[in-house]
Amino acid sequence: MRIALAQIQSLSGNLKYNFERHIHAAETALKNRCSLVVFPELSLLNYEPSLAKERMNDGEAFIDAFQIFCNHNKISMAVGLPVALQSGIGIGLKLIQPNQQPSTYCKRYLHPDELPYFIAGKEAITWALEERIAPAICYESTLSAHATEAAKMKPSVYLASVAKSANGIAKVQEHYAAISKQHQWWTLLVNMLGPADNFVGAGSSAIWDPEGKKVASLTNTEAVLWVDTITSTQGIDQL
Repeated sequence: MRIALAQIQSLSGNLKYNFERHIHAAETALKNRCSLVVFPELSLLNYEPSLAKERMNDGEAFIDAFQIFCNHNKISMAVGLPVALQSGIGIGLKLIQPNQQPSTYCKRYLHPDELPYFIAGKEAITWALEERIAPAICYESTLSAHATEAAKMKPSVYLASVAKSANGIAKVQEHYAAISKQHQWWTLLVNMLGPADNFVGAGSSAIWDPEGKKVASLTNTEAVLWVDTITSTQGIDQL
């Protein structure tokens, strides 16, 4: 399976611009015959917890447009956005597949700073595509407990959609390598760029193979990083 990681710089609250960047990244992924393109945490809004409640419905309004694009191009997209839960707002990663109803994973382990704005999701899931994929969103992807729970569902890919500073990215490198080797899966990390909330996203999206070796990574520019999980080939396209 060819999976693309879209390292983009979203603009806070500018959903129209952010939507266009998502589409541009997906078009770039299509050129390399990728079947799934994944975006950073809260990518459609940018990581701005204080805007989540106000702009949540605005984000949902773009889902139909994403669906049309996916239907037409036979590609799946995993987009970050705030989502409505029964008793509050969750941090969602919405999987949009061609000619299917979208499926949403909600972050289950929230960082303490997120508690005033969000509530935790309850369901651990995998996505059964060409590979079985376990989604993880930022903070929870740094917790061994989350990886252990995911491993029970026997995924072949652990997908971390994050919003992290340079310091945050530096701290998690060994963890991602360790869980890749321990659980013998691909770990795919996609991070954002630019100002967000009270930090600056540092990029450095990366791929670890099932032996725990980092096989590809980006720097701090907008780009698409892709991997073929069958042939272990990778590629980078600047945006």
